[in-house]
Parts: sequence; structure tokens; C-alpha cells
Amino acid sequence: MKTLLYTSTVLVALMLAAPNSAHAESDHKKESVEDTGFFGEIRYRYEKVDKSSFTQDAEAHTTRTNVGFKTQKYSDFQGLVEGQLVQALGNEDYNSGTNGNTMFPKIIDPEGLELNRAWVSWSGLPQTDIKVGRQKIELDNQRFFGSVNWRQNDQTFDAVTFTNESVDHLKLTYGFVQNVNRPSGNDYSLGDLRTHTHIFHGNYKFSKALEVSAYGYLLDVERSAGLS
Repeated sequence: MKTLLYTSTVLVALMLAAPNSAHAESDHKKESVEDTGFFGEIRYRYEKVDKSSFTQDAEAHTTRTNVGFKTQKYSDFQGLVEGQLVQALGNEDYNSGTNGNTMFPKIIDPEGLELNRAWVSWSGLPQTDIKVGRQKIELDNQRFFGSVNWRQNDQTFDAVTFTNESVDHLKLTYGFVQNVNRPSGNDYSLGDLRTHTHIFHGNYKFSKALEVSAYGYLLDVERSAGLS
């Protein structure tokens, strides 16, 4: 699980440190540090749950803060690192799955600080992108693979993905997933799911109104009991 993430984090760190010297060696390469940048967002979220089996309603006021840095492409390489902080505002009158407040219904927005994404990509082949590390995978309506962005903690994947768009209107994707970082967070017993999953996906876009997908997902999850 940690191999892909550690490798990609080290590579991103090297890329962040290297652009100035690399640019000095070759004047014709314009992808310098001035083209890179930090990004971030702060998002407030409110959710209320009223369940007849509980005497008290759950109310969650939470904020999500994302801060990251994305490099410009250099010699067909690009990297990204992003951290994510989720915080509860006021009383935690809800069961986040980790805060112990079981007298309330569940709202899976646990507090926590995590490495949300850390990946390196290479696009040296025509219309092809290879990405290694912790990343979002969002396919079709995200029924099987998605970031679950309506929750505060993104679902991300420690994976290798290959995408190819050399044929007009056709996008082919292959992925190998080692770990799923679920929205329930690192402190939850099933917050991380180790897996050896293969993704095969093709999408053809006929028009803005019509597109067709075909896929095969070979799922192999080590710990599947008790998923919620």
C-alpha cells in the first residue's frame, strides 16, 4: 500500500526542488518554476439527520481546507501534492464513526488531517498519461470509482493509472489500485481498504448528449466484512 505513495511523494519533492536548475541547463524549455503554483479551497458543510431509532437528531457543521502545489510539466513529467484538513465547528452532535458519539445518527465527516493526493505523471507517449501515487479516480457516474466529493474527506486511491485518447472521442483507461482511502478517514477501522484491483474502462463520446462506456472491474479487496 505504501510503496506507490512513498515513491510518488519522493518524486514530487524532487520535482519541486529541481525546476530552477533544470531550466538553467536548457533555455528552450519554458516550463520553469514561474509556471507552477499553489492552490487551495475552504468549504463549509452542514448536514442534519433525523432517524426514528435515535432520540436525538444529528447536526454536523464542518469545514474542509485543502492546500496543495502542482508543478508544470517538465520533460513530460508533472507532480502534485495536496493536504486536506477537516474540522468540526462547535459541538460534535453527530457520530462521525470515530468520535464515539454513538448516541447520535451517523454523519461520516470525521475530523482529521490527511495527505489527500500525491502523484507524479508522465505524458511522453502521444495522447497518453501515466499517473503513479495517491490520486482521484472518477469514472462515469462514479458508482464504482469516484471521489465521493459530497462528503468532506475525499475518497482517493493509491494506484497506477494509464489513460489514452489517441482515437478521436475515445478514452481508454487502465488502473491498478493498491489501497482505497475512504471518506471515513484513517482512524476508522475500515477507513483504508487494501486491494489488488484492476480497472479496464473505455468511453466513446458520440456527442454532448450521448456517450457509451464499457468496463471490467476485477475487484480484490482484502478486508470487505463490515463495509458501510
